[in-house]
Amino acid sequence: MKSKILGLLAVGLLAGPMTANATLIINVTEVGGDVVFSTNGSLNLTGATALGGIGYADGFIPGGSNWYIASGAGGSVDNYALTSFAGAFGTSESFFSPPSSTSGDDFFIWGQSGATEQVGVPVGYISGSSITSRMAFNGATIAGFTMIPGTYVYSLPNDTITLNIGGDGDGGGAAVPEPATLALFGLALAGLGLSRRRKA
Repeated sequence: MKSKILGLLAVGLLAGPMTANATLIINVTEVGGDVVFSTNGSLNLTGATALGGIGYADGFIPGGSNWYIASGAGGSVDNYALTSFAGAFGTSESFFSPPSSTSGDDFFIWGQSGATEQVGVPVGYISGSSITSRMAFNGATIAGFTMIPGTYVYSLPNDTITLNIGGDGDGGGAAVPEPATLALFGLALAGLGLSRRRKA
């Protein structure tokens, strides 16, 4: 009986979700001679401090305290204060704009010269809704823009925004399982192993 319960528990854990909920990922990759910013996911704004609304322009600033990434239609957003942030992701304090192409939802992260670091989401955004945004700079490189490859994390009270620079080259990237998810996966495998051993 115990082996059946362990086996069912293991199968249930294996069938569960393997990535974190409500997390936004920005991947910056080189694709066919272009630098592509691809934003995908969703955000939980529960507990976040609303700062009102603001207009913005597409582009990015990799360095300094005014670091910035903005894509989408380039209209208006509702903005919220970040609670913690990785800061700059490159060395140049130049504003690289306009992109060669943009699409998707209005979105930005911004250092605002150290005043109130913030995230901008589509006007009227509802927590947990999908955000998909993209911009590309033709004939460019990550190094040429002085961006430093790596992973940068920007946080809200109940969620995170992860910036990956120099990823898999497909402009999309894959979500990385969290340590707790990996632990559950290991527990599920152990349960299956124990179940099989008891049957033998």
